[in-house]
Amino acid sequence: MSKEIELTRVSDHPQIKEEKKEWKGLVPPDYSYVDHSNFFTWGIVSFLSKLVRTGGKRPLTVEDLGAVGKDYKASTLYDAYSKEWAKEQRKKEQGKNPSFIKAMVRATGLCYWVTGVVLILVGCLLNFVPTILLNLLVSDFESDEPNYKMRWVYAGLLLVVPLITTFVNSIVQMMMAKLAVSLKCMASEAIYRKALKLTSSAKGDISTGQLVNIMSTDTNVLLQFVMIVNIIAMIPIMLVVCIVLVAQQMGKITWVAIGIYIFMLIWQFAFVGSAQPVRMKVLEKTDARVKLMNEVLTGIRVIKYYCWEKPFKGKVHDLRKVELKNTEKMAWIMSAGVECMMGLIPNIVPLVCFSLYPSMMGKPLTSSVAFTSLSLFNMLQMPFTMMPMCMMLLVQYNVSVKRINNFMNLDEVDETLVEKNLPVGSKVAYKDIHGAEKVVEDYDAEHDAVLIRDGYFAWGGNDNCLKDITTRIPKGALVAVVGRVGSGKTSFVSSLVGEMTKNAGVVMVNGSMSLSAQQAWLVNDTVRGNILFGKPFEEAKYNEILKVCCLEDDLKVLAGGDMCEIGDRGINVSGGQKARISLARCCYSDSDIVVMDDPIAAVDSHVGKALFHKCIASYLKGKTRILVTNATQYLHKCDYIIVLENQTISHQGTYEELKAQNIDLMALLTEEDGSSSFSVARRSASKREQEEKKAEKKVDEAEEKEEGSLTTTESKVTG
Repeated sequence: MSKEIELTRVSDHPQIKEEKKEWKGLVPPDYSYVDHSNFFTWGIVSFLSKLVRTGGKRPLTVEDLGAVGKDYKASTLYDAYSKEWAKEQRKKEQGKNPSFIKAMVRATGLCYWVTGVVLILVGCLLNFVPTILLNLLVSDFESDEPNYKMRWVYAGLLLVVPLITTFVNSIVQMMMAKLAVSLKCMASEAIYRKALKLTSSAKGDISTGQLVNIMSTDTNVLLQFVMIVNIIAMIPIMLVVCIVLVAQQMGKITWVAIGIYIFMLIWQFAFVGSAQPVRMKVLEKTDARVKLMNEVLTGIRVIKYYCWEKPFKGKVHDLRKVELKNTEKMAWIMSAGVECMMGLIPNIVPLVCFSLYPSMMGKPLTSSVAFTSLSLFNMLQMPFTMMPMCMMLLVQYNVSVKRINNFMNLDEVDETLVEKNLPVGSKVAYKDIHGAEKVVEDYDAEHDAVLIRDGYFAWGGNDNCLKDITTRIPKGALVAVVGRVGSGKTSFVSSLVGEMTKNAGVVMVNGSMSLSAQQAWLVNDTVRGNILFGKPFEEAKYNEILKVCCLEDDLKVLAGGDMCEIGDRGINVSGGQKARISLARCCYSDSDIVVMDDPIAAVDSHVGKALFHKCIASYLKGKTRILVTNATQYLHKCDYIIVLENQTISHQGTYEELKAQNIDLMALLTEEDGSSSFSVARRSASKREQEEKKAEKKVDEAEEKEEGSLTTTESKVTG
């Protein structure tokens, strides 16, 4: 799942042809405005002139926007980030915590950041030049010996310097925007890929709501913070330079202004500090609300079937009410404690300083001092006005970065748990459960597909769910894994793909592997997109897989056939259809080893028979097939059988070998109540599918009856 999914286009479908239209975009499809810009065009924003002119004449379309710059594609950014993140991960060996944000900053290029800092400093200092020129110009007017030539120079510079300052600031803003978008894209891609690699125990530490908030809210806070990081950097510089220049003009009265500003800063920090825990509460309630909404949407059929809309609406409303209450509280803190003060201070400081100047300085207030000081006080309004927003965003940034960093440091599946594609003659050292050093010397890479020796596996801890697993699976064999419910069949499959923690032993796999999980999953895509999963479309191969996986009849009733959107978690297809689509995905992947976790139990008996004979035994023949099943009627067709009891292998061998040992497979698979594990699983799957269809029918009927009395009319197409 870690690879990128290339969504299937409608035009690929043999029955749905899309006429090739002439490209009507403003620029060619591979043209990037950013790639064709430079520092000069950033300063005057001329690289967007064509786009702005066109937007004034007609509405802009997606085709007009061009392509993403080559340095700003998700794959390019993630490659750079992954290298730096690998360096950060080494800090764990030194007992330090890896920093997600440091890895991203280095990935975007330190020279880019250094250039930005230099330009920020230059732009900040240029802001003071007009004030100095104004002081010189007014002083010259007050002088008894006027210099008319310099007056023209000062006036000319007062016109040119602001233009240069605007040019430099425009470049800085463009750089910050590019950095912000790059970091957000990088963070989103890293979070997505991390989510695919979490261990089972790590998945339990984070809810769906938290993950959604991290992906959307926290990454957006990161973008907003980087967009104004230049302002945050300018604030201390402007404060220091302004105070120095004011001191030259106002003398010891400057201490009065400083005292007022210090009082204001203490006031701000006090209120912003009280806003941080409120912000944490807002995020907690948002996580809970998003989690509940996700559960509601996932089980919407059951909720509507039992008429639970009002109770669940009340639960969501209560969570939202608490969230809004904390949001309102935070807004009151910021407005009453910070923004109100910001409106008063810029006017109070000049008034107090100018009133005290004659008495404290012992001389009248001159025009040059008044105009210069007033200009400096006006310049101070910007940092003190922006300070509340910057401080609040800084609080949100610290919270968001901490959440992202904690998520990125969650345990992920260790790819080294499974030794893959070792060359012929390889010897692998390992430790058994007692810590004794052992070596696998009989591994045959030419004939062995899977070899497990002295394996002990757990779901993220030391409590082993599989014990003393030793088996060898030859290439091209059809292997059945059987056992009662809870005997460890799914855990055995998970140990092969590296999803369990290996506490002892060794797992060796030779060849590519695909998995059809017991809980079949689907992506938000068409049926075809779920089967291809990024692979190129081959019509003959695709149609044959549809046939052997018994999907042809299903596609006839789905609206749009295989181009039907199957939605989030496949909520508009049954469990049996999910299982067959998942199996079709494995077939299309053309992997060397196909692992199937009980796909037969999820379908009806006649469909299961067809799946086994047409797909598993025939179409996949020649590949290594590991089939978890308790359907004893197919065991004689398997090349090898592994029997699991009490989380360990109790018997293994061919069907004939197990019969020769007088092993009664039916008795081994019988539950305590006398029913077979396979019949229990089939009844459960059949009952679940019948309930889904029944609920769907009831929902449609209810919606049809209630149409006209609801606020919004709902219609549904099912298949």
